[in-house]
Amino acid sequence: MAGGRRVQPRRAHQPEQGPSRCIQYTLIILNMLFWLLSILIIAIGAYIIVESKDHFKNMADLKFQPSIFILIAGGIIFIITFIGCIGAVRENTTLLRLYIGIILAIILIVIACAVLAFVFRDKLETTISKKVKSIIPVYRAAGDKYLDLQNIIDAVQTDWECCGAESYQDWEANVYFNCSAPLGSSRRCGVPFSCCKKDLQENRQCGFGARDPKLKGLQKINALKAINTFGCVQQGTVWLTNNWALLGGIAIGILVLQLVSVFLASRLSDQIREIRDRRG
Repeated sequence: MAGGRRVQPRRAHQPEQGPSRCIQYTLIILNMLFWLLSILIIAIGAYIIVESKDHFKNMADLKFQPSIFILIAGGIIFIITFIGCIGAVRENTTLLRLYIGIILAIILIVIACAVLAFVFRDKLETTISKKVKSIIPVYRAAGDKYLDLQNIIDAVQTDWECCGAESYQDWEANVYFNCSAPLGSSRRCGVPFSCCKKDLQENRQCGFGARDPKLKGLQKINALKAINTFGCVQQGTVWLTNNWALLGGIAIGILVLQLVSVFLASRLSDQIREIRDRRG
């Protein structure tokens, strides 16, 4: 005390409070994980293209290339997570709002598609059947050009124990297996090996001649016993019915992660704006 005046102790300088590091780092880590996943998806799509030696001569070829859709899906996830990650790291409210808007738009689109698919499920099944039938002529028709699509067809027919879109007779649309193929052709009036019962698939010729109209009586019965006669659209519906709980759980899990990301990005953006408003 000097001259009766009390000296006030100096207050320690309080650093300005920033946005929640917990929210910021959680959002960054979440987006980094999905960003790495997108790179893996892109790598898988690129690998399929390279391995199958795909050469796109015109735009019409793209609809028969599943690898293209894998690349597109990976690219979309890459861009969205990159925006979210950079927005969180740089504390950029514009990028964070863009990130929130994109995710909310995707959620709404997916929900709308799910509702429409349920309401028009019969029409959807017919459309899918037509699409599946449209790719049957491509099977083996261009050498290795559509090898990835061919492998998918074989995998689906094997795993779902089905053949063709609506029935095994759909393979009449394929130049290799139709009954108008040259006489003496081993594949004439046949089906791919993946249409055969699983225990018979070691014999790659197990489906040859299975649809031959000249087969009668016991010969026809034995030929049809060796292959799956149900269409893949019908078997796909059965598979969805049997696995709806698993698929629903996965969908809900993805939705929860998206909503968590939106919540974190929204909170972080609000905190950044509040701090900037206090600074004036």
